[in-house]
Amino acid sequence: MDNKHVVLICFIADPFDPVGSNRIGGGHIYLFDLSRYLVQQGYRVTYITRNNNIQKPYKEVIGECFTIYRITCGPKIELSPDKVGMHLNQLKNKTTKLLKSLPPIFIIHSHYWIAGSVIMDYCKVNHIRHIHTVLSIGKVKHELGEPISSIDKIRNKNEEAVYQSADALLLICPDEKNNFTKYYPNINVNKLFIIPNGINTEIFYPRTCTTNNYFCRSANRFKERTKSIF
Repeated sequence: MDNKHVVLICFIADPFDPVGSNRIGGGHIYLFDLSRYLVQQGYRVTYITRNNNIQKPYKEVIGECFTIYRITCGPKIELSPDKVGMHLNQLKNKTTKLLKSLPPIFIIHSHYWIAGSVIMDYCKVNHIRHIHTVLSIGKVKHELGEPISSIDKIRNKNEEAVYQSADALLLICPDEKNNFTKYYPNINVNKLFIIPNGINTEIFYPRTCTTNNYFCRSANRFKERTKSIF
């Protein structure tokens, strides 16, 4: 394979942000590790995200095979995913312009519905293979009772379009795949691939408490599902 240029796009996670800063959890560490692995396998990696800090440069070149671009879109501060989604058109215009300036691309791998929405048309027009990591499904979020924001109608429409357009959809567990067959019965199941998150069993282990005491993700970060967690 002559063309080994992979573009990773996620507008809600900068792989070089510190863990635990602001709303940042561990998702960006997965993207950091994925980028490093691809470079180790001989791929050239371009990472595109949104600039969330005025001190960060637009472009950083790290080594011979990794470059990160931080697009200015909205204020240069950390924003919630919903607020980032409000800049969808601007993100699309700036990302398209950037992609046209890059060397030939083998695969574009988008993460979360915002990135998928931004690049799905570009991939189709330019015959570039599109892999999309789902991260979360808007319709499941609503069923769990999480608050519905002003961006959710746009999200639901765009999510389904991304799922139809992408060449492959990456999920982390069978439950996510079951949700696809429930909420998106027209999606081709042959392009659903389950790749579980890696776990170091020397550090992590199963909880001993009942699942009734678990916390569930919500728009305000966490929401208690029971009156007491102990």
